[in-house]
Amino acid sequence: MNSPFGYSQFDSEPSTRLPWLRTPLRCHLVGTTVLCTLLTISLLCWFSPQSILGPPMDSTSDIVAAVRLIGSRGEVQRDFEAAKADAAELQRQIVELQSWLPRRINWQEREVAIETLAQGCEVQVSSIQRGVLERGSRVGVWNAKVELAGTFPAISRFIQRSAELPLPFWTHDVSFRRDTSRSDSTCLATVSIRIPIAATGTLADKLYPKETVDVH
Repeated sequence: MNSPFGYSQFDSEPSTRLPWLRTPLRCHLVGTTVLCTLLTISLLCWFSPQSILGPPMDSTSDIVAAVRLIGSRGEVQRDFEAAKADAAELQRQIVELQSWLPRRINWQEREVAIETLAQGCEVQVSSIQRGVLERGSRVGVWNAKVELAGTFPAISRFIQRSAELPLPFWTHDVSFRRDTSRSDSTCLATVSIRIPIAATGTLADKLYPKETVDVH
């Protein structure tokens, strides 16, 4: 039956399906739910903040390492400069050694040096025999022979001063004999010399780039 105000009897009567929603229990239930939710979030934030906030951008150890690295910047710079200076000095020594110990011999240059030294010692060079190359584990060595004519003191002076040549020149053996065709004190001498080079396959060869070709 319709009411005078247009409401049906079904609308005006309380619901019989969930009657507790119209009681004070409803407020207690909502409040308890909100309280439990807030308590759960608080416990997560306290015991496991990463689950709520996500992983930190940087750990404490990373921050400490970064601070130490920044603080040691001056020391790192000094170490770098020292290493660079050591590398430059090592390179200078390598270049100097390469000029002193070549991979191949300029025989014309060596012969001119020998003849110039002989003239200064009043010794005559009869011949220069280039000999053969021997390869050792460290260097290669040319075994050559120089035939000289002069007095014994002059030849001895030549041998002594040969050690002062700018390029390596080792006197290995000397044999003297008298020049029977002359009546003065002139004698003949055969000087065996050894000239080291950075031959292919030796330890000294590692001072040079691999593409360099050994010519002998």
